[in-house]
Amino acid sequence: MNIVYIDDEISEINSFKSSILLIDDKVTITGVTPLYTLEDTYDLIFGSKEVDAIVTDYELSDNCDVSFTGADLAKKIIESQPFLSCFVLTAFEDNAVKSDAVDVYQVYSKSVLDKLDDIGLEHEVSFYNKIQHQVEKNKRKLISLTNEYKGLMLDRGRDSWTTEKESRFIELDNLLDLNAGGKKISPLIRQPDYTKQLVDLINVTKDLLGECKDGNDS
Repeated sequence: MNIVYIDDEISEINSFKSSILLIDDKVTITGVTPLYTLEDTYDLIFGSKEVDAIVTDYELSDNCDVSFTGADLAKKIIESQPFLSCFVLTAFEDNAVKSDAVDVYQVYSKSVLDKLDDIGLEHEVSFYNKIQHQVEKNKRKLISLTNEYKGLMLDRGRDSWTTEKESRFIELDNLLDLNAGGKKISPLIRQPDYTKQLVDLINVTKDLLGECKDGNDS
């Protein structure tokens, strides 16, 4: 599993790495200090690596000149890659929870990384387990939606095809393309009005073919 941790303090990045690697020495952890803009930081995170989970500090401006919070970054990541697990750690839970940029369930106190004593790692294990659970949950959901999409693709164009199926097909296509960072079909076809016109045209064609068949039979 590949985890990216974003913090404006190198010492915190090193502390996070140490805490997680004590539990699982096979996980890959990449530390990132934020750049000034949200877009540049996003590109830095996903520039050349596959990422399974993102963990970011909420306050990123103590030691870096940035124009956003960890909650802003989490929102952009989730909007751009909806099946990527994302968590916000903070010493100021009230500020993060009240932020409109992030859901409450994504916010955790930085105390989850505190060692309880020399022999106990309950906090770290608990938080790492949550990361693992969320990663697996999102992967299962992605697989399920991908299979649904493949099923609709096979069914597309058959007599059983409906406006509802076409709308669902385009919804899934948009969602899966967004997660992959690509666009495979034209913006015109993505538009609901075009979809309705397309299905209406298919239905009219079917009716005309039916009338022709009836005329030939008579």
